[in-house]
Amino acid sequence: MEEAYGPQWQDRLRLEPVPIGSGCIGQVYKGRLIEDKKEQVVAVKVLHPNIEKDIETDLDWLNLVARSLPLISKPLISLNPVGCVEEFGRMLRNQLDLREEAHNLREFGKLFASESDYLIFPEVIDTNPHTKRVLVESYIEGLPILEYAKHHADDYDLLHRLCRTGIKVVCKMIFVHNRCHGDLHPGNILITPDKKMALLDCGIVNTYSPEDHDLIVGVLTSFIRHDGELAGRMLLRHSDAKAKAFSKTLQRKNTRLLGIDEDGFVAKINSIAIRSQSKEEDLMENLGAYISEICNAAAQHRVLMNESFVSAMLAIKVQEGIVLALDPGLEIWKVANPIILEGEARRKAKQVVDKVKESSSSFPWNIFQTKTSSATDDTTSSTRD
Repeated sequence: MEEAYGPQWQDRLRLEPVPIGSGCIGQVYKGRLIEDKKEQVVAVKVLHPNIEKDIETDLDWLNLVARSLPLISKPLISLNPVGCVEEFGRMLRNQLDLREEAHNLREFGKLFASESDYLIFPEVIDTNPHTKRVLVESYIEGLPILEYAKHHADDYDLLHRLCRTGIKVVCKMIFVHNRCHGDLHPGNILITPDKKMALLDCGIVNTYSPEDHDLIVGVLTSFIRHDGELAGRMLLRHSDAKAKAFSKTLQRKNTRLLGIDEDGFVAKINSIAIRSQSKEEDLMENLGAYISEICNAAAQHRVLMNESFVSAMLAIKVQEGIVLALDPGLEIWKVANPIILEGEARRKAKQVVDKVKESSSSFPWNIFQTKTSSATDDTTSSTRD
């Protein structure tokens, strides 16, 4: 705190002695911000000392293990352990700069401003500047969602509404906004006294590349339309691209992970899509089991799984677990499917607009300027004559 705000920091900011939360990256304290003789209750997040060095050491070990796994068992290559560690490392490193979390909080506030009647995020306190290692934000009073549910177990309508809100928010993050909270466990979801949902700890936010986001949206919409063959072919194409990059990483030539009955892999993915047509085996209701089946099929057929796809599916799975704990009867697909399809429509519309802009920028507009200029010169000559 002294490093961030100087030796007199306690003149403006008073922290309670015991943290209200602690994780692998830092601790959170409840405090009081004093400005113009007025006090505001705040939450103050502080990184652990030397955490950067500890994280890099852990990632080095994880990376070593990930690169060794294919030497132990070739099918493990399909789970893309190197890519998963890289994805995990990227998320962890983003947490090491609390200015990034401040940016995420502002972005989520803007993206979900129209839903502020039932969803809120902590607000960054700009009068007390945030730094790389210290972040001051508004303090939100509330109970963790599962604890709140125990106290309101008889209020079915309330729990049902909270479930729908959770699924709606996560699906919008992933499929519409492409900015997904990467640490949405029950402890980071509070329910406020006025029954709003508050999402905390926004240090990890997954933003997928256009290619990865296309894959995530494309595979899910293919399942919604029960076109498992298309989903399987999309996973194969992306696997090919990943395999080539993976070969370069390992400094190997002509390494090809695919080739073990690709049609068999597509048939297995298609069988999942067909089964998901029934209400009892709907994709969103049984996502965890289907993810396991897809990964098993990938291992059997040497298809390199996309780490972003797995990450997105696990994010949905975590919310599915919370939802089923609150309202086991909720039909998740009724909430999720329209949002997933909306995400697809938006991406396609954006791709069309981008192509139009690209075509427009490459069009030789200067020919009109040349002709106009020539016509003007001719007119001027005629006038002089």
